[in-house]
Amino acid sequence: MVRLTFFILFILLLWLAAGFIGFTAAMSRGKTLDLEDKKRIRGTAWEQYYQEITAGMQWILAQPQETISISSPDGLVLYGNLIEHPNAKGTVILFHGYRTFASCDFSVDADHYWGMGYRLLLVDQRGCGRSGGKYITFGMKERFDCLEWIRYTQNRFGMEQSIFLGGLSLGASTVLMASGSYCASDEIASNIKGIIADSAFTDPKSIIGRTIRQTYHCPEKILLPAINFWSVLLAKVSLTEYSTLTAMEINTIPILFIHGKEDTYVPWEMSVKNYEACRAPKQLYLAEGAGHGVSYMMDPARYREELTAFFQACEEMHSCSSLTSFHSM
Repeated sequence: MVRLTFFILFILLLWLAAGFIGFTAAMSRGKTLDLEDKKRIRGTAWEQYYQEITAGMQWILAQPQETISISSPDGLVLYGNLIEHPNAKGTVILFHGYRTFASCDFSVDADHYWGMGYRLLLVDQRGCGRSGGKYITFGMKERFDCLEWIRYTQNRFGMEQSIFLGGLSLGASTVLMASGSYCASDEIASNIKGIIADSAFTDPKSIIGRTIRQTYHCPEKILLPAINFWSVLLAKVSLTEYSTLTAMEINTIPILFIHGKEDTYVPWEMSVKNYEACRAPKQLYLAEGAGHGVSYMMDPARYREELTAFFQACEEMHSCSSLTSFHSM
């Protein structure tokens, strides 16, 4: 009996230790991607587009910028860079992906948003860049940070100017999850005209479980509960408490869903699920041959065409409910 008790305790400790390693690997701040270190992008979908990405980053860095800081609901200091437009008709708030940064993720299309007449607010998500936070919570807490960036923009530039939200990968899931919160308040949602969600996952549990299974070849059904134990204990968030699919049942803001058909990191089927769950006006653009987060680079003209048409449709309509011209691409 004593041996059995020790054996059970040993297995429990081993399970918790494995969960802690998995939690740290998935959710700790980690090292932010640096495109100057080419070794870190080798083998990724970004590698073949290195020149285009760095050229776009140079355009962003060449623009006059203002550093903005706000507080998150749980007391973190969050940072962003504001690129003003001389005749701005609104603001595009951009949320980057997992352990990367906005000037990289939006390097190739930031100038298009600006060229359409919008100022840009490029956000450092929690646990990344200059923003505070020990942990990345896969949209669970980031969605509330998004609300604070919306409130900042509304307070500074007024409710009469349009707001669009854009996100890539983790950032796409952030803006989708956030919509489930601000659409409950007509005051907050009143001048949010549209959302661009490129390569979004559906929920933390699914994307972390997929990584465990494909990258580490571990049984996700055994390891995920242990990871979630540490997430609740240390990051104060459960991996199962919210999802983009839940938000889509509440959201009333028009959404342009984008995903590469050759994405091996976040399956394109996740964007299809998000699209199908969305009750608001919506479009779906699936980029043939595109890997994770590089749909723009596969066909820049088509991507810009989709963005331009989406923005024009959103701006022309008087209310979200009247957007009847949207359809699946």
